Formats: sequence, C-alpha cells, structure tokens
Amino acid sequence: MRRRLIFSAVLAAALIVPASIRAQKALLDVAEVLRLVLEQSSVVQIADALEIQAEALHRQSLADTRPQIDLQLDPLYGYSTGVLTGQTLPTETRHYASVGLSLSQALPTAGFASLSLANAMGITSGPDTVMQNPSLSFVLSQPVWVNGRLLDLRQLSAAQRASEINWRKASAGSLGARNGNIYAAFSLYTRAIGLRRTIAYLEKSLELADQNLRQVRINLETGRASETDLLELEILTALQRESLWESRYALLQVEQNLAGTLGLERGLGSYDLIDTFPAPALPADTRVLVAEARSSNPSVSRDRLSLEQVQAQTVLSGRNDAPDLSVALTLLPLYQGSTPAALGDSFSSFFTDGTELDWSLAIGLEIPLYNGGKTAYREQANAAGERVARETLAASLRDVQNTYEALVLRQRIILDRVGLLEKNIQLKTRGVADELKKLEVGLGTPLRVESARLELLQVDNELWQARADLFLNSLDLFNLSGRSLEQVLSGSLGSAEK
Repeated sequence: MRRRLIFSAVLAAALIVPASIRAQKALLDVAEVLRLVLEQSSVVQIADALEIQAEALHRQSLADTRPQIDLQLDPLYGYSTGVLTGQTLPTETRHYASVGLSLSQALPTAGFASLSLANAMGITSGPDTVMQNPSLSFVLSQPVWVNGRLLDLRQLSAAQRASEINWRKASAGSLGARNGNIYAAFSLYTRAIGLRRTIAYLEKSLELADQNLRQVRINLETGRASETDLLELEILTALQRESLWESRYALLQVEQNLAGTLGLERGLGSYDLIDTFPAPALPADTRVLVAEARSSNPSVSRDRLSLEQVQAQTVLSGRNDAPDLSVALTLLPLYQGSTPAALGDSFSSFFTDGTELDWSLAIGLEIPLYNGGKTAYREQANAAGERVARETLAASLRDVQNTYEALVLRQRIILDRVGLLEKNIQLKTRGVADELKKLEVGLGTPLRVESARLELLQVDNELWQARADLFLNSLDLFNLSGRSLEQVLSGSLGSAEK
C-alpha cells in the first residue's frame, strides 16, 4: 500500500511538473520584438536580398573594367589521303591545332583595346613536316565625338556610377523596409498592450456596473429608485459589455497581425507582453534630424540617386549615335624555308633580331549619317527625365519638411499631455486615499472606493497610452531622419540596462 502511494505521488509529480513548465510564458519585450521582426519579416529578408544582389551586380560591372585574359584552344583534327582511281598515292595524315592568348582592356572613353598572340600549327606525317603560322594582333575600337567631345572621358565613370546607384538605391530601400517593419511592429505591439489594458479596465468597470445595478434593484424594492433609473443603468451596463466585446475583437485582430509580422505561427498565446519600454532620447535640437533627413531619408536618398542616375544615363546615351573608330594591326613573321618545329620557337620569332615581319594595318571609321531623328528625340527624353527627377526630389524634400514640422508639434502636444496626466495621477491617487479614509470612519462605501480606483486606473491607462504615443512619435522622427531604428532602439536598450 505504501509503495502504491509513493508511486502515485511520483506519477502525479511527473504529470504536474510538465504542466507547470508549459504554463510558463515567454516574455515579449522591445528587444524580442526587434529581434523577431528583423529575423522573421519576409519584407526585410527580400529587401536585404535585393541589396546583396545589387551590390554583387555592381561588383560584377567593376570587374568588367579590369583587364580580361582569355585562352583560345581549337581541338586537334586530322584526315588521311586515300587511293584515287587508277593511281596509288602515299598515305598522308594531317593534324591541325591552334592556340591563342588575348588581353583586353576597357578604356575610360567607352572604347576597348585588345592584344592577341595566336598560332595555327599543322603536322603532316609520312613524311613528317611541321607548319606554323604565328600572329600578333592589336585591335582598338573607340567611339569618337561623343556628347560634343572628341573623346568623352566621362563614359567609364558614368557607367560605374550608374551601376553603383542601383546598389545605393537598393541599400536605401533595405533601410526603408527595415525601419518601416520595425515601426509597424511596435505600432501593433503598443496597440495590443493598450487594448489589453483597456479590456482589464472595462472588465473592472463592468464589475462595478453590475454592483451598481444590484444596488439600484434593491433601492427599487425599497422605493429609493425608479424603474427609469434601473432601465438607464441596464442600458449603460449593456453598452459597457458591448464595448468590452468590441475591444476583445479588436485585440484578436491586432494580435493576429502582430504575430504575422513577427513570424509567430502559433500566435501570441504563449507570450506575456511587457508594457514598459525605454523611449529613445531625441537630440536637444530636433532640427538636426530634419537636416539629416534632407540627405539620409530613404525616400529622399532614392530620389536624389534617381536624379544622378538620369544624368549618368544622359552621358552614356551620347555614344548611341557617335561615330566608331576602329584600328587593327596584325604582325606575321616571314620564314626562310620551313617554319620552326617547336611551338615556343614560333612565338620567339617576333623578338629575334633579323626576323622579317609581314604586317597589315586596317583603319575604319563608321559615321551614322541619318537615324530618323533619334538623336533629337533622345535629347528630349533625357531632358524630360531629368526634369521629372528634379521635381520628384523637390516634392520629397517638401514632404520631409512638412512631416518634420507635424511630428515636432505632435511631440510637444504629447509631452504636455504626459505632464498633465502625471498630475492627474497624483490627484486620483489622493482621491483613492480620501475614499479609504472616509470608509474607515463610516462616511464612505466600498462602492465609492472601487469607483475611485477605477478612475485612477483609467487615468493610468491614458498616461501609458500617451507615453506609448511618445515612443512611436520618437521612432517616427528618427525614421524620418534616415537613421536605423535598429541602432536607435539597441542604443536605448543599452542605456536602459546601464
């Protein structure tokens, strides 16, 4: 019997302990929200991947400006002679192969130059003979009179900058996506906490309303209340209950959106939301933020880069209808008798004293005479594109200034509201203390104490919401300036820990 009791106790402990462990909820605070939104958000992941892709494409375009070395090899092939009708010829087998090495380099003027060393070699067996045809060639291709200049030295730098701009725009887009998702996550986060606090307030308010309703029914029986008083209170209580259910419905939607933003497939049921957070400290002079925004705001940065990209494309498009100059020089060694048998000897012939060289030089100039008026249309399109980019940038700068002024004004309003609510907290706290003293001396009622506490809770919720609004408004200001919200929040978390 004792063993059975011991076994039952052990089994009960084994069942109870896991349940208690499962009942423990993880904490969802500012640091955890920040981590989850950066790790789980598909928008952030896509933006980061686009930035990596744009950087890789830019590095690839830079690689095209470096010297390029190529090796050309043609496979061996051969054939054997046969026997003609009525004649017998000696069997002869021929093999051919070619090898070449070329060095090419892009020029700052949008042209390119290449130097090639090649050799075509043939081997004939029966009798054995070797034939080699080495060659050294130089090729230059160069557009001339581009954008009204004989040689436009801006071409290579414009091409590199246009490629880099795509990368910088992707980087600005990545920052915008990160900041936007961080702000959206904390907007939902504070909204969820605010609704939870509202629901707690409404639940207590409904309890107090039910107590009032019971008291009115008692008073109705004793003649101290009318049926009209009871009906009015029943309606007010029903409205409070309706408001409670609406708040619960709103909380369900907000928490579902927050869970989706944070990548929590099982929802927020296993998390306790922490309703305290360190507000990031704004600069003493907030004009610093708008000055940063004029250069670092993601939208402004993209628009400014778009203007620069249009200007770079204008420079690059000038080569479309420019004349092309081409120069080709080929050197061939002249051998007396048979050619060298060794492969290396054929190439060294170019550098041996006394070797005669056969050379050929070709110079060509391709001049577009008529292109259907495309040049004029291209210039009109470039001018219109630059005008659009300038106007878009100006609109972004105006929007930044207007948003900054609105946010700064809202910051002042919220700060005043926080100060007023803090004083109101003091007043409501004294009200609760006064009602408790009245209750002790028989001049108050428990219902009036609960009413005073409910008023204090309401003001406390309003104060918390004001501080949450201040937190979000500060994030909005930092986001406007183009600062990384990840770094801003990490810095404020580090200061809070110290």
